[in-house]
Amino acid sequence: MNIRQITCALLCIFTTIVFAQNGNIDVAPKDRFSAEGASWNINGETGNVRIQLRKLTFNHGGNTGTIKLVLFASRTPFKPGASGWPIAESRLGQLNERQFYSNLSKNANLVRPPVGTYYVTLMVQEFYNGQWKIQRSMNGTKTTTFR
Repeated sequence: MNIRQITCALLCIFTTIVFAQNGNIDVAPKDRFSAEGASWNINGETGNVRIQLRKLTFNHGGNTGTIKLVLFASRTPFKPGASGWPIAESRLGQLNERQFYSNLSKNANLVRPPVGTYYVTLMVQEFYNGQWKIQRSMNGTKTTTFR
């Protein structure tokens, strides 16, 4: 082999290694779900809850597990692992690749937490790999007091 052939061979090997390494870089996965326009109305007198979501999109290939919307009350602003109480929920079903729900409006029954003031968070949960997982959460802008 001459110098030119060796250089070409080394360049091909180097290029292959660089591309192989770039192909293995860990990139944070895109969120499974995106959500827009979340709101809710809790009627403490009647025990009725209305959950509204302008759009809920499944951003991945394949299909989802069962999806549900859960209102969650906690004494501090919600963070993963926070303790609190699910106070309302509504099941939606499943979505296929890149499908979405639009203009969701769901009624649910209120499950009262202990008396007190709470931060309320709307969660999108999915039954995924054998358990319910929080896939998205949207915090309310004010606290709610339960008596």
